[in-house]
Amino acid sequence: MKFGFNIPAAPDPHTSEPLRRAFDVCARAEALGFDFGVVAQHRFTAGYPLSPWVTLAARLADGWLAGFGDRLPAVAARAAAYRDQAAGHGRAAAVCLLRLVGIAASRDEVERGWLPGVVEMMRGYRRAGAPGEKSRRAATSLRERRELTLAAFDDMLIAGTPADCVEQLKACQQLTGCEYVLATFRGPDADEQLDLFGREVLPAFT
Repeated sequence: MKFGFNIPAAPDPHTSEPLRRAFDVCARAEALGFDFGVVAQHRFTAGYPLSPWVTLAARLADGWLAGFGDRLPAVAARAAAYRDQAAGHGRAAAVCLLRLVGIAASRDEVERGWLPGVVEMMRGYRRAGAPGEKSRRAATSLRERRELTLAAFDDMLIAGTPADCVEQLKACQQLTGCEYVLATFRGPDADEQLDLFGREVLPAFT
């Protein structure tokens, strides 16, 4: 399994400082052993159907990126259908699993320092009319503005200690057969998280 990361996008492409940070992050990620980086573009279309996108990928693309809001059992079923359809069209069928990653020395540190920002981001998606989370527990808790823990998100996140992240990623690979994982690191300590992930998680998959 190969690992990618989201390159921090410059808010203003005409300024040099954000671009310099992006180059610095790319250089550090390459040194740590990440395989690729991407600049993500978001598309907000309320209630878009997933199956036509899988079919389109099978006919025209060489890979399919499964969103971070999708639970593993649903991804596994769609990945199997995608691979079958792609084979029928004589195309490659790589599956890349997008996941939000929160990593620290303890789960408590992740829940206190990282999870609140993720929760606010997901609530922002909900207000914008983006497709909802596929975890019933998470969706209910977000709607009712409950205080959330990592357990509420089932298998939607890669979060916890380095050992937790390794265990969760192995479950992702076992259930979906994904060839790639695209990790998104968020928060003021995103660079430190990338470093910790590179030092203590990536070696388990090399």
